[in-house]
Amino acid sequence: MGYMDPEYAATGRASTPSDVYSFGVVLLEICCGRRPRLPRDESIKSSLLEWVWDLYGRGETLEAADKRLDGDFDDTQIQRVLVVGLWCAHPDRSARPSIKQALGVLQFEAPLPPLPPTMPVPTYTTSVAGSWSGDSSSAGVLSSRGGELWTTTSSSTTG
Repeated sequence: MGYMDPEYAATGRASTPSDVYSFGVVLLEICCGRRPRLPRDESIKSSLLEWVWDLYGRGETLEAADKRLDGDFDDTQIQRVLVVGLWCAHPDRSARPSIKQALGVLQFEAPLPPLPPTMPVPTYTTSVAGSWSGDSSSAGVLSSRGGELWTTTSSSTTG
């Protein structure tokens, strides 16, 4: 999907949160020097968003910085841009910032947002009338918007 918000891809309806999603993907692409959809490679995730979120969860966010920069960058600034990129491209549209909030963090006027260590997995159905199943440990956000049901669950497993 690249720059396209998964909700927009499913519904065909653009919105401010879908624009924020695209902005987040652009931030990640600029910092990483990679396209939003990565070629299939066993060593990395298939999308830029998944790859950067995986590094974020392991505390290795700076590993996503464009290698062509050869480390010639301000770690704090790159970290900030990457985290704001993840925040803007959050799978749960209600967890995304406004552009004003994102810019406040990018300009060091606000702290970095707390994000889950694993990328939440969005689920989508076109009917609100269905039943909800799931336990409280995997459930994230359940919201109804215009007759559609959106939930976000964590992809992490405990064992």
